[in-house]
Formats: sequence, C-alpha cells, structure tokens
Amino acid sequence: MPSKITNVKIFKKLNKAEERILKEQSMLLEAKRGEVLHSPCNEIKHVSVVLSGSLRILKYFTNGNEQILSYVRKNETFGESLIFAFENYPAYIIATEDSEILEVPYEVILNLFDNKEFMKSYLKEIGSKVFNLSNVIELLLIKSVEEKLMRYLCFLCRKQKSSTVYFESKQKIAGDIGSVREVVSRKFKVLEDKKVIRIVDRHHVKVLISFLIC
Repeated sequence: MPSKITNVKIFKKLNKAEERILKEQSMLLEAKRGEVLHSPCNEIKHVSVVLSGSLRILKYFTNGNEQILSYVRKNETFGESLIFAFENYPAYIIATEDSEILEVPYEVILNLFDNKEFMKSYLKEIGSKVFNLSNVIELLLIKSVEEKLMRYLCFLCRKQKSSTVYFESKQKIAGDIGSVREVVSRKFKVLEDKKVIRIVDRHHVKVLISFLIC
C-alpha cells in the first residue's frame, strides 16, 4: 500500500489494531486517468481515501454545462457524510491522474466510532467539507466572473491563512468557478489594475484589499 493510512487526517487517532482492521476490511481500487470511479448510478457505501493520485468531483447539468465541485488529493477523503444518506452519489468522481483509492465500508466506519477521538476527527472533517461546499454554492450563484474570482481568492486566503496565496493554475481556477482560462486571465489583470491584487508569479498572488482577507 503506497501510503500509510495514518497519514490521512481523519485516521490519525486510530490505534494499531484499528488500523489493521481498517486495512483488512477495506478494498483497494486502481483508477486510470479519466476513469469514472463513481457516478450517480452508484449507491454510496464507502468512504473513499486517496492513497496516491487525485480525483475531481464533477457535476453535469441538463443544459450540458459541467461544474467542478472539488478535488480530492493524496491522503484526503470523500464521502464522510454521504454514507449516512443511503443514496446514490450526487456527482461523478473521476480520476485526474492514475490513482489508488482505499474504499472503507460503512460498517467499518461505524465500528471505529467506538474510538471517541476518531469520531471527533471524523465529525470535524464533515463540518469542514460542509463549509467548503457552502463556498462553492455561493460562487455558483454569482453571475460576474470578476466577483467569483474575488470570492475565490478570499476563500484561498482563509484556507491558507495568508494574504499571499498559492493556486495550482488559472485553468483550475476557471474550472472551479465555472469559467474558462482566457476569461480568468483577463480578470486577474483587471483586479491587478484596480490594485485589488498583485500577481507575484504564475502560482502566487497577493491580495491587497483587506475585506477579501476575511
């Protein structure tokens, strides 16, 4: 197994016996880049743990548009709250690169709740995911790409706890806010001209307006 399960935030409080049970009763999957791991046709029965690679959570709409809701990277998890809904996946889970995923069954998670420290970590992670989802919904409701970009940078400031924030690429930002790279690049320049931000390099920007660093 390419990654220790205790490197995953919600599983750090497990003892050796619980860690062994988790590995023995879970299923290891491999997904090639572009492969759909789960879809709205599948019932949610597992918490997915990315051991290597990364996934993106993608929603398709009836008008043909698509929206990236989030990314799940190495040592991150997906489905913590959804396994208690007994419903199908609300979006497509797609590998963005060759990935290995540990699928932890619902029953194993319930049994691990006997460990109160694990349960607290698990519930904290659910709260964090709900908070992040509220930011995605807020972005979707905004019409202006410029305002979406400002809100996105505000979110990065809070998450990274810094006025100078790292972003993977403008292409990724465009996917996250439902736009295209060319428009996002233009809006970066507009915000810099307005002295809202200062572009540091291709992966960093400094937010200059205090109300964005909220």
